[in-house]
Amino acid sequence: MTGWVDSEFAADPDTRKSMTGYRFSLNDGAVSWLNSRQGGVTLSAEAEFVAASQEGQEAVYLRALLRGFDFRQIGATEIWEDNASCIMIIENPSMR
Repeated sequence: MTGWVDSEFAADPDTRKSMTGYRFSLNDGAVSWLNSRQGGVTLSAEAEFVAASQEGQEAVYLRALLRGFDFRQIGATEIWEDNASCIMIIENPSMR
């Protein structure tokens, strides 16, 4: 299973809230996706972090769902993020 995530900073013109978008695929087929407005107003890197966090939660759910079908995923779920600042926040050991 592989995931891709992105956000669009302050995309909603009325509320200035950012948009989250992600997609998971399994064997080259989309199994889960989301495109929605984020709950709060954030800065640019924070918007990416919120989106990545939402996708991480979905990854945990999907792995549990697949386990219920006796389809265990070996190794970590790969999630692709394109924002360098967000990746640095995620990789910061003090955030764990």
